[in-house]
Amino acid sequence: MSRLERLLVQDKLEKRVREILDYITKASNKIDGKLNLKLVGCNAEAGTITMEFPVMDWQLNTNNVMHGGMIATAFDEVLGIFAHYFAEGKAALTSNITVHYLKPVPKGDSLLITAKIISAGRKVITLSGEGHLKSNGMMTNSAIATFVIAG
Repeated sequence: MSRLERLLVQDKLEKRVREILDYITKASNKIDGKLNLKLVGCNAEAGTITMEFPVMDWQLNTNNVMHGGMIATAFDEVLGIFAHYFAEGKAALTSNITVHYLKPVPKGDSLLITAKIISAGRKVITLSGEGHLKSNGMMTNSAIATFVIAG
């Protein structure tokens, strides 16, 4: 059984992702805790997790759409949570993230981000992500990120 097969077990995945998310959301004085992130679902068979970011007023730019930096932060959070899962209790630090901005994310909607595992080695984890509007399913952004396991 490969490392990915060992880790991609539905009950284990969902339980641990919920624990990580619970820890993050308790940090109300940090940006992680202010994002109002919610778990939509985990799919161990597909190697994915999906999370929801409601677009809040403080995340908007002057065009009344989600600021690009907030979109990058949202991807870094979701992909980082999944990377942390694959790091098995060690810190997973963002080494590189590339975000592609395809469509604006409007005020009053939510950004649904699905992270997908590409590879998980002993020291490096690579994930991809897609962002879709909750209101109509339109793809708005994509990303790819590499995380380094500390320790």
